Amino acid sequence: MNYCVIQITSPQGFIDRSSANFRPSSKEFTQSHVYVNKYNKIVGSLNFDALQSTFVEERHKCSIEKSDWVFIGDDDTLFYEQGIQAFMQARKRQLNRLFAHGNFFNPRKPYDKGWYNGGTGIAITGRVARLLLTNTTENNSDLLDIIRKEEEDCECGDLPFARVLQYFRVRTIHQPNLFLDSCLDCNHMEAELAPIVACHGAELFRDANPQANDKARNMKDLYSNYFSEIEVKEFGAYQQPPMFATMSPLERRDYMDQICNRTG
Repeated sequence: MNYCVIQITSPQGFIDRSSANFRPSSKEFTQSHVYVNKYNKIVGSLNFDALQSTFVEERHKCSIEKSDWVFIGDDDTLFYEQGIQAFMQARKRQLNRLFAHGNFFNPRKPYDKGWYNGGTGIAITGRVARLLLTNTTENNSDLLDIIRKEEEDCECGDLPFARVLQYFRVRTIHQPNLFLDSCLDCNHMEAELAPIVACHGAELFRDANPQANDKARNMKDLYSNYFSEIEVKEFGAYQQPPMFATMSPLERRDYMDQICNRTG
């Protein structure tokens, strides 16, 4: 199976992340593209713009015809080849159907007060990607209304994307064990049966991962099947490790790759 990895960044982020070799992975994927957000701010159409840039404007980077799956993440999202291959092999029956996988903020209300965390990564089938490319805001006014409304509410790109998936009746699957809120969680997942697909590497560049911390506090009862309360509350899983203070961004990246590549 073939796939494309899309990484979304800003003009300044593209410069800042280069010190950590911040492409989708430390290894080159068969197909990948880095989309530089032309607005230099988060807009509701962010994921849709990235798809358009990847498959239409710069289609030499990725072929939509050859993409069975499309993986989308931020500029601090780490993707792993082993995990992607295992993920695709286990979901062959989904190829020609409308499926999306990710990590919801609130899995019980994914289209109410919950949304995909872009930093953890999102996976959609090629069929979903083709659907979104042929149904744009230019030829479907409903989509424009949905994106504008959700952008006003959240000032984000994740919730509008999830709302549009709902509009098209895409089946969405909550996968917190495969799309991790923090790459540091890889240290605590040796028992996993499958390697991770992606993780949020926010701590590579920041002292903490506040989004993941808030999510853990607010949703710890829902995540009790995935992460222990002790790990979240006492071990500070989403705080930058002290040793990172003396490490370069690339050294931090190597550390996260080492602990996450052995997961599964």
